[in-house]
Amino acid sequence: MICPAYNESENLPRLIEAVAAALDQYNYEIIIVDDGSSDDTLMVLEGLVEKYSCLRHLSFTRNFGHQNALMAGLRSAKGECVVMLDADMQHPPSLIIDMLAKWRSGFKVVQGLRQEKSSGLKALTSKWFYGLVSIMSDVPITLGTSDFRLLDRTIVDHINTLDRPVFLRGYIPWLGYETCFLSYTSNARYKGKAKYSFGKMIKLSSEGITIQSTFPLGLSRFMGAIVSVLAFFTCCLPFIFIFSRMQQYLAGRVFR
Repeated sequence: MICPAYNESENLPRLIEAVAAALDQYNYEIIIVDDGSSDDTLMVLEGLVEKYSCLRHLSFTRNFGHQNALMAGLRSAKGECVVMLDADMQHPPSLIIDMLAKWRSGFKVVQGLRQEKSSGLKALTSKWFYGLVSIMSDVPITLGTSDFRLLDRTIVDHINTLDRPVFLRGYIPWLGYETCFLSYTSNARYKGKAKYSFGKMIKLSSEGITIQSTFPLGLSRFMGAIVSVLAFFTCCLPFIFIFSRMQQYLAGRVFR
């Protein structure tokens, strides 16, 4: 299991306890990626490592972002499958057992599907984002898709060969593996405040569109072609004007 954590010192003990209880009968590892936290997250992790032999942690020098933390965790994970979830306890650890059952039945991807219970601006912008990315990319992204998922080792190894950033919510469906969706209702954040500010949400949205989709590149080519044509005709206008005036001048001399 891999979990990005940014200033989640209050939630990590509860999270690791819940995961350990859910996976008591399994051979597993927990990798927490400290995404440049400014609180005592790292100190808490070092204390938890002494208590849980299954726990490892990585620490970034600064905040590189949620997707980069997930990628770092994937490169460090050693298991036959990998589960991703957030540290705020909104992703229920109890669902991991159901994910493992679906994986054992043959699914390479088991995707958590969040049932929207919020309304207002956040729900509306979420629908807009998934709709926009789906229109602009080759593969639609199911509304409610989160980074709470299980990936088979085959997919993890494939992602680890990439030398470029990816938008996991779009890239994993694009791979084409048969996916099982498991619906869940988000729990309330256990402690602390949400770390995804509006600015970070906009950044994630722009990365999802520009990284996953070729539409912006195609649009820029189309606009570049139009600008080039307009520039060409604009450059021709002085010559057309001069040629027209010369014709008028020569026509006047002939009829004189």
